[in-house]
Amino acid sequence: MLTLTVSHNIFLSKEQRYALSEPGQIVEVVGVSVPVWFLSGKTSEPAKEVFSLYKLVISDDNKAISKHKHGYLINLPRSLQTISIPIAQILKDSEDGGRGTLQYKEYSNSKRNGKKFNVVHTIEIYDDKDLLDSIT
Repeated sequence: MLTLTVSHNIFLSKEQRYALSEPGQIVEVVGVSVPVWFLSGKTSEPAKEVFSLYKLVISDDNKAISKHKHGYLINLPRSLQTISIPIAQILKDSEDGGRGTLQYKEYSNSKRNGKKFNVVHTIEIYDDKDLLDSIT
C-alpha cells in the first residue's frame, strides 16, 4: 500500500515549551517537515526539506495532525502510553522534572483522488539550544 511518512523537526525555546503547559495555549514556530512516499520498495527520496509554520497545542481534539495553508496544526496528546508523565511536563527542563525533548509517531489513513494511503508522522521536538549550539 502507498505510504506517506512525514518527519517533523521542531525546535522550541524554553518559553515556548513551558507555554504548552497552559491549557489551550497555541505556540507558533517555523520547523522543517520532510515528506517521503513509499510504494513497493520504492521511495520519493532524496526527500526535500520543507520549512513549515507549526501551530502546537495540547488539546483533546480528535484530529492529531492537520495541514493548514502554511504548515501543520499539531494537537499534542496530553500523554503517551509509553511515557508515564504528561507531555507538558516532559517538555520542561530536567531541573523541573522534564526532558526538554519529545519524540513520538502518529499513524493515520488518508484519501486523495479516490485512493487510500497510510500516513506516518514522526514528531520530534527539541530545545532550540540544541539547534543553536550546532551552528555556532
